[in-house]
Amino acid sequence: MSNSSYVASVGKSDQERLSIQHETFVNGTEAFLNRLKIVEGMRILVVGCGGGDETVMIAKKVGPTGTVTAIDISSEQIAIAHEKINEEKLTNVTLKILPAEKLSELAEKFDVVYCRMVLVHIPNPQMILQQMKNCAKNGGLVACEEPDISSCFSIPPVEAFKKHIYFLCEFIKKRGCDPDLGSKMYSMFQEIGLSHINIDFSQPAIIDKRLKSAASLSAKSCKPQYVSTGLASEVEVDEIILQIEKELVDQSNTLLGQCRMTQIYGRK
Repeated sequence: MSNSSYVASVGKSDQERLSIQHETFVNGTEAFLNRLKIVEGMRILVVGCGGGDETVMIAKKVGPTGTVTAIDISSEQIAIAHEKINEEKLTNVTLKILPAEKLSELAEKFDVVYCRMVLVHIPNPQMILQQMKNCAKNGGLVACEEPDISSCFSIPPVEAFKKHIYFLCEFIKKRGCDPDLGSKMYSMFQEIGLSHINIDFSQPAIIDKRLKSAASLSAKSCKPQYVSTGLASEVEVDEIILQIEKELVDQSNTLLGQCRMTQIYGRK
């Protein structure tokens, strides 16, 4: 996993989109974390912590007697996570700049090893999942939230949004990754020998204009990648962005179905 593992932009330049993304998925993530039965005193590893939103949620659950170690490849994302940790006055979080491929460098074993929307951006997710298992203590949990990106939709259908999702999936495939990894997670968990597997799906339905704007903000953020890989011209992407805003975001009678998230955990 490298900086190029991020399909869209990250950091301060893309904070609005990332904030909306978290707001969109936070209820599903909160419900998932509750199913993991995280309690005070636990030791948790967050793989690919991004801007730190889930890390903050988990750190509050484990309390001052617990610890959270959170890693990410991006120094920019780690810096933003630091800000959030400091704002919340949390003292139980350790942030590290570390690629997922180097999880073996962590000597500690954890009660729960967790990631959200990380493996979908990695060409060898099975290898990372195995490393996540290795980081869990005996009896510990490996827990993932991973999407099927092609499951995004709008009602009524908006052709420009369909194009954006098509381009996004094609770009991810060009990088050797699977945009619909969520559907494969159950078999992957079985293949690495996790037991007591629990699986569910979560798919947000969005009608709020601000949250629907994630659709156009995502297309804007991905524009350089679409153009550089020859998927679309600048003019074509600009037209897609304009039509998404006009036909989906600005219309009060439209619904955005965000990607379906596979929520799965298993025991080592």
